[in-house]
Amino acid sequence: MSGKLWMSDLGMIKLFNRGGSNLPLRFLHHDVSLDDLEPSNSRRYLADNFRSQEIPAEWRQYVKNLYWGKLSPGEVTIPEPPSVRLYLCSGIDMDTERGIVHNEIAPLLQDYCWSTHGVEFQVVDIRQGTPEHLLDEPWTRDLCLAELESCMRTSSGPSFGVVIGMKYGRQMLPSRIPDATFIAIRSGLKHAGSDVSLLDTWYWRNTNVTPPVYLLQRNVDNGEGLRETWQNYSDELIQLLDEGINSAVSLRIIEEDQCAQLTSSLVGAEVLKGVQCEHPDVKCFGYIRFLTDKNKDMTSPEAMQYIDGDPMSCQIDAAAFQSISHLCADVIPEVLGDTKNLQTFSVSWKTLAGLGDNSARKEYAVTFSRFLYQTCRRLIDETCARKRAAFRHELVKEVGDHWRIAGEISEATLIREDIARCVQAYLVGADTDQCLVLHGPPVVGKSVIVAQIARFVQSSSAELFPGLQSAVIVRFCGSMSGTSTLRHLLFTLCLQIYDVMGKQPSEIPEDCEQLKTLFTTLITEAEFSGVLVILLDGIDKIHPCEDAHLLEWIPMKIANNLKLILTVSEEASGLLSSLSRKIQAEYFMRIPGLNSEACSDILKAWIIRSGRALTPSQWKSLRQATQTCDTPVFLRLLLNQAVSWASYDIIKSEDLPNSSSEAVGHFFSRLERRHGYLLCSKTFGYLVSADGGLSQKELTDVLRLDEELLDSLRIPSKHRNKVREFPVWYLYRLLHDVSKFLKSTVIDGTPLLSWTEAFIHNAAVERYTRKTSTKHKLYSVLSDYFLRQWRGVTRQQSVCESFSEVPSDDDVIPQRLGERIPILPDASRMFNQRVSRTLPKCLAAAERHDMLKSEILCNLEWIRAKLATAPIAELFMDYGHGVDKESQLVLVALQMASRSLALDLNLLGIELTGRLLPYSSKYKHIRMLIRQCDLAAQRYNPCIPNCQLYESPGGPLLSECLLSTDSRQICWFQTSDGLMVAVPNPANKSTDLWNLSLQRQVRGVSLPTGNFYPTSCGDSVCVVGQDNTISAHYTDTGQEQWTTKCDKDIAELVVGEHYLAFTTKKGPGPTVLDVDNGELIHRLFHHCRCVAISAEDKFLLCGSDTSLFLYTLPLVERQLVIETGEIVLKLKFFTAACKFLILSNAGRLSLYNSDLAFKSFSTVRLVRDFEILDFVLNNKENMVLVRSAHCLRICDVMQGTLVHTLNALPGNVCMDRSSVFSGAAFTPDSCLVVASRYTYLCVWDSQTGQPLRILLSTKSPIERLFTSSDSSLAACLLANGLMKVWNLDKLEEHAKLTNTATDDEVRYLAMSCQTNTILCCAAGQCEAKILDAGNGEIIGSFEHREGSEVNDITLSPDGRFAITSSSCVDLGEDTEVDVGSVSNTDDSCLREAILWETISGRKIHHALNVKFSVFSQDSCVVSFVTDVPDERHIYSYAAVTIDIEQKIEHYTELFSAAEFVSPPFLLQFRSKVNSDTNNNNNQNSDLLLVDNNQKNSDLLVVGVVKSDSPSKTESASQGAFKSYVFVSSVSENDRNEANFLSIQNLMVKANTNDQILHATAMKDGRVLFIYSDAREIDRSGNSTILSTETAASAFIYDFQTHCALRHFPQFLSPASVVEDTVFSPTFTFALDSNLELLNLKTGDKVEKLSGFDPKLCAFALDGRYICALTTSRKEVLVIRSCDGLVKGRLLVYGQGTALCVAENGRTVSVGCDNGRVLIFSLILELSDPLREFAGQLPSRETLDTGCALLERDIARITSASSDLRRLSAKLDHTRLSERRRPSSYRLLTNSVHMTQNLNRLRGSQTCCMQ
Repeated sequence: MSGKLWMSDLGMIKLFNRGGSNLPLRFLHHDVSLDDLEPSNSRRYLADNFRSQEIPAEWRQYVKNLYWGKLSPGEVTIPEPPSVRLYLCSGIDMDTERGIVHNEIAPLLQDYCWSTHGVEFQVVDIRQGTPEHLLDEPWTRDLCLAELESCMRTSSGPSFGVVIGMKYGRQMLPSRIPDATFIAIRSGLKHAGSDVSLLDTWYWRNTNVTPPVYLLQRNVDNGEGLRETWQNYSDELIQLLDEGINSAVSLRIIEEDQCAQLTSSLVGAEVLKGVQCEHPDVKCFGYIRFLTDKNKDMTSPEAMQYIDGDPMSCQIDAAAFQSISHLCADVIPEVLGDTKNLQTFSVSWKTLAGLGDNSARKEYAVTFSRFLYQTCRRLIDETCARKRAAFRHELVKEVGDHWRIAGEISEATLIREDIARCVQAYLVGADTDQCLVLHGPPVVGKSVIVAQIARFVQSSSAELFPGLQSAVIVRFCGSMSGTSTLRHLLFTLCLQIYDVMGKQPSEIPEDCEQLKTLFTTLITEAEFSGVLVILLDGIDKIHPCEDAHLLEWIPMKIANNLKLILTVSEEASGLLSSLSRKIQAEYFMRIPGLNSEACSDILKAWIIRSGRALTPSQWKSLRQATQTCDTPVFLRLLLNQAVSWASYDIIKSEDLPNSSSEAVGHFFSRLERRHGYLLCSKTFGYLVSADGGLSQKELTDVLRLDEELLDSLRIPSKHRNKVREFPVWYLYRLLHDVSKFLKSTVIDGTPLLSWTEAFIHNAAVERYTRKTSTKHKLYSVLSDYFLRQWRGVTRQQSVCESFSEVPSDDDVIPQRLGERIPILPDASRMFNQRVSRTLPKCLAAAERHDMLKSEILCNLEWIRAKLATAPIAELFMDYGHGVDKESQLVLVALQMASRSLALDLNLLGIELTGRLLPYSSKYKHIRMLIRQCDLAAQRYNPCIPNCQLYESPGGPLLSECLLSTDSRQICWFQTSDGLMVAVPNPANKSTDLWNLSLQRQVRGVSLPTGNFYPTSCGDSVCVVGQDNTISAHYTDTGQEQWTTKCDKDIAELVVGEHYLAFTTKKGPGPTVLDVDNGELIHRLFHHCRCVAISAEDKFLLCGSDTSLFLYTLPLVERQLVIETGEIVLKLKFFTAACKFLILSNAGRLSLYNSDLAFKSFSTVRLVRDFEILDFVLNNKENMVLVRSAHCLRICDVMQGTLVHTLNALPGNVCMDRSSVFSGAAFTPDSCLVVASRYTYLCVWDSQTGQPLRILLSTKSPIERLFTSSDSSLAACLLANGLMKVWNLDKLEEHAKLTNTATDDEVRYLAMSCQTNTILCCAAGQCEAKILDAGNGEIIGSFEHREGSEVNDITLSPDGRFAITSSSCVDLGEDTEVDVGSVSNTDDSCLREAILWETISGRKIHHALNVKFSVFSQDSCVVSFVTDVPDERHIYSYAAVTIDIEQKIEHYTELFSAAEFVSPPFLLQFRSKVNSDTNNNNNQNSDLLLVDNNQKNSDLLVVGVVKSDSPSKTESASQGAFKSYVFVSSVSENDRNEANFLSIQNLMVKANTNDQILHATAMKDGRVLFIYSDAREIDRSGNSTILSTETAASAFIYDFQTHCALRHFPQFLSPASVVEDTVFSPTFTFALDSNLELLNLKTGDKVEKLSGFDPKLCAFALDGRYICALTTSRKEVLVIRSCDGLVKGRLLVYGQGTALCVAENGRTVSVGCDNGRVLIFSLILELSDPLREFAGQLPSRETLDTGCALLERDIARITSASSDLRRLSAKLDHTRLSERRRPSSYRLLTNSVHMTQNLNRLRGSQTCCMQ
């Protein structure tokens, strides 16, 4: 499946409705506002790059003029070049030094430049790998000097480096000689008596150049029919030129300096050219190597390698030695002598040859390397420091670049008067409130016209807008990296418009949807006192991401003082169609081609401007060629061919191209003949394959990796297992020939080469990448280059010829191809964003999909690096290259998480894992991605999901929407953009349009309220209002086409492609209208009940009682009358022939075939059923689906037979038998049947009739169902106002949209890791759900009686047992109650508690009137504390204690006339009381607990109570309603008296007014008591609140030793709520309600925390961390206790309502307001989270259960069977009450009238037939 389909079908491409509670439709789960959350890291790329830079005062006027378009292109400041291009000039004796440069110094400088300054470093060395015979060619000097000039012009740093020795080189033959110089040389030769015929034979005069030149010929005819080459006469020509020059100089015909370049070697020419650059102190450096023994021992052949001479005779060339000495002693020192850029070194040639001291040789190499590296680095630093000091502003740079583009191309062609007049009329028009659209073919010159318009408005603004100020804004979309995305384009446009309007740019958002709104507002209001002109060229080049192609950012109307001109290519037919529905036809202008006269004039102007001329015959041939083509690109290609002609060339018109395609073919053919096909195909293939192009350095490196190219050039490998060297001479010569058609575009700091014309680019793509095998090879090499790999391994180093002879040094780093910029970010390196955009495309095109997923799309570090350095939209674009479902699932997961990632990038791991876990067992790379998230959690976010947390992509349920309006007013319809739903908006009394396929609102479309009827193509929709007004509107813009009003109530309306017909409830009909303009076509006079229009708008069929009338359209001529004998209720046409289906009131569905030629028809009876509700014809029109009340039927239309009856579901599916099918339809491919009944969406196989899936919608019946006609989307509307959208293409997936446990907010939560279960309960529910803590699935429930409400859940410490408490209204007659559990009970009971076994769900005990339920610490005993009032309404407390394992119950009366102020608990320990302890604690003598001779284990109920009946030992004078510690044994054999102990009984130092407020059980019989002064507390409510000035104290009391162990004087801070105090499991820390943390071991206050809710927090990992919900309850924080540092966060996407940490201290569960339970674990303080913890989670298992999907559905339905049974009972009760309701008078009256009318009609059937 294609990536485009997945993007529109799977995911939440737009997350909108931020804070959208006022909108009529709201997407649940992902539609939660996150705007109030504080982002942890700023990722505002556009603001950082554009808005935050301050403009210096001296630049403000320049910037203003630039923004307003007042500067000419020549006045725009040219920015510094973005790269360092160093031209290396070296002699042929410097191979060793050149190897050091390429293999040691260049890689270091590349890394340094990118990591420090963000610029590219390249060494340009044409000698690299080039054979010597190529360097001796005369044209090589021209190539080298041209490249040297380019380096001096484009290098941001040193541009020329000379590294020479004492070898000058061979004198080169000049390729061209100026006319005057050649004449002087020729005269000198004649004066000397020399023969000039050889010179005239090889040098021909070319007069097409001004001034003329003499050109060296590559070969000439020797007169014998053979061609001879210049090499055969090279020495003779050089000798003649030297003789002629010397003679001319002696005759003073010419100066000697004029001939220096003609007689020099290649090195000499380069040096003479290079030292002439500006600022040589920062642009040039030199290294000169002198020979210490040049005057001796030079007679050996080895010595001739380092000095000019004859290797055979070993004679030194004196002239060459003099020339090199002049360069080294005079020329170079004269320029560089006063700088630090010159280094000389003297060395013996024997040392260089390896014949001398090896240490001296090594010293020389180190000295050379150090000088070159340090000098280059210093010059680069100086240049970049000046560049940083200069004014740089990204927006100023971008605006300037666009104006420079306008200046460069505005003169490309002559101004076209016809277009100029139309544009001028648009600009000066005062009532132009729409934009102007210029459209034409791709090569017609739209960009040139836009540039000319911009220059025209610049120069003529005073004449165009007299008395008004004006501003011009121009953008060439797609010309730069930023303008290819809509977000960047709109942001910079809004910034510039704000500056022009004088507004503050801080108001500009970065969200693309908000930018669309802002831009639309700016151009519709245009708060500008003058005229603002905006020119946008090539809007079809904007990337379609962010829905740019929907053109929501272009309004239908703009301000009168704003002129917006757009250009669109005619190939983008969709954009033109969308624009045509927004803009009137008169504002569209098609750009025609050029005429032949204009083409000739343009060519003539171009040739004159280039300094060239043509002969008359050449002009004639050229003019004939322009007669057949009219595009600018054809003229440019023709010009490129013409300027290469010499005056002596004979050009025939038939040899010239006649079309643009032929011209580009000739262009590439000439290049292939000159340079070879393979070199051209490889070079241009790589150039067009890389996104945006390649730099020269990259192109060189990539060609060095191509083994096929190296083989063709016959380049041997001189070093075993080493990379062969590519001769760059071939590449530079080719690039030099095509330089006129290449442009250098700076993208991410790298100057990239690409074709100037898109037409040439496309031709190169077709010519060189058409074959699949060739394409794969090209992209595979590019992938290896960017991945730094070669054939799957790391690329081997490249070795220059003599480098292997130089010993390596410790500082030497071998060259690493493709590693000049790291792909992933590093602490000291830049992230190569361009490579990150190019590499996914290369891997996909090379069909290396597995590597694409492992290295890019499913690689956490790649995703994180991309998000950290680029907008998230660029990351989404990478996934467009992934064509399989696995990569698209990751894409949609990222789209769903986009808002959270904008807040905090550290949420990436938990967002991906929390959404993709359902697919970990099925997809390998997703499983590996989740593993990477687990491993990286310790670094970024310590929360790892145990199961699915958030919305998961790919499942059948696509989205859930909540409607805030009446569901009966909802209308669905299908358009070309997808499935639409029209939702009335009461706020503005209109209807909003929502695209369910894209899950977004259609921006800017507002329709009237009413019923919607779309046209067959979906481009328009007709709306019937409540006042019977019919109006037609475009669906993409909402623009009204026409409106009309009917004077009667409309009964039925049908719409075709061009016509609509409607009937009225009273009066004749139907009425036929034209859809395009609303004109009346015809009005018929039948009493029509139903009407239909055929698919091609050929026929109109209307049913009047029992008759059918068939008419043709548009003439409305009656063709046929059919008498059915039954009243027709519904009609449906077939597409192909004139046949149709009818449904009659007798429940009969029939097929009618009509023969218009013979005015006859035939009938086929398909189905008869009085319960038929509707029928649907499939897209193939061979089957019809008949929907009855309780069954579905599939009929074969062609055979007229019944195929399947679909009425049975599996027996264990809970179904309300009285329910009916509310909707049914085929999928577009007719393979499936989908139907809704009760709460289910059922899917059958239409071929077999077997059920495939039973999708549980919710616990509310489905009322309506709608399916898409072109996609497998189904939308169902529920009775509770919820709308669910299903994707039937994803039936094979079992993933759920959300892991929802309940339908309402989770109020109570409990969890146990030992049993791996979670108990949760929603508000108002009579049951508690049991969840599997491993996968979050519902595995059972604890149900109470109907009408009760569970209000508490308690789990035993080991999780084996659970108690659910509820409030109930009536016991009922069948309730089984334990007799011992109730005393003095009556028929009404307010509270009940049930003891359950967690694993089996078995009910163990049922108790009533339960106040508290407590477990013992070993989970073996449970005690129910009950309170029962007597006749005087005095409550008596009792305890029912149950030994669960031994099944023993014990009843204990506790006390009366008292009340617990804190929940009691069971205290279990072994008694250690002795006589010494009793004697030493006289104050505790009243506490007689146990008899040591009878028991060894004590079980006490301990609680804090307030009572007016103190114990016998307490004096009555101490006051009433004081708090006491109640202690009572609940053991079966222990009958000791209960005790009420005051604080004075427990602690000696207590004051008289102190009062115990709360008690908490610890281990081993210890209890922590909180107390305070009774006069300083507030108990007015249900909580105990301390005063604002008094803190509470605490002490720990040991009931085994009967003594206070430890005292905490400042335990709770003032104003704390005592009941909200939270303790760590081991009582290491305590946290009060003011978020002050106390260390119970040291007794010290640790930290004052903030930012979370004290009621929703819990300790983790023995109190070292705190898990808490924030005050907004929208996120969970993981806080380190010791310092309050936030270690992790997790978004809730809603609001958290409950939080629980399991006994292991790591597993956390959070209940949400939307019924979800989030389960995650903490991996803090783990050395290896994957093996030690994450790998043990059940969700990380790789085995799939293999359970059938239908079985999964049935299991899910079974888990919700209790809810469905209650729903069925509720529906039965509703139906019973409606059945008992008597009929109203109006209903009876209507029934009588209907019966009378029916009888009257039956009596007049004969009249109707006549």
